[in-house]
Amino acid sequence: MNSTIPPELIPPGAPPSKKLNWWLFCAALFTPTLVTILVNLLGATRGDTAPSVAFIGGGLSGIICGVLLGRRIGSNSASRLLLGVVFAIMVGAACIVMNCFGCLAAGYNFTM
Repeated sequence: MNSTIPPELIPPGAPPSKKLNWWLFCAALFTPTLVTILVNLLGATRGDTAPSVAFIGGGLSGIICGVLLGRRIGSNSASRLLLGVVFAIMVGAACIVMNCFGCLAAGYNFTM
């Protein structure tokens, strides 16, 4: 049990809150952006490689980070599931935008 919360304040049937693995969270959040920049620096400044990495990697990192945050903040199974979905959508959108800026900052030539 957590030593900062008195035992009489914790309901007997409540599952303990999951700790957030900050190393995994930061790695999942920033790895797709770094891979997108690396792909651009290796010469994929045209074509579909960099945007594909940005969108797929951003979506996957949003799902991973959303699940981690939902498990940490939610108090029961239903709230963890709902918060995980909500956070996955929010963080996924933020990661995709961050990856697209990573593409442009690394010199991706965006033409329509």
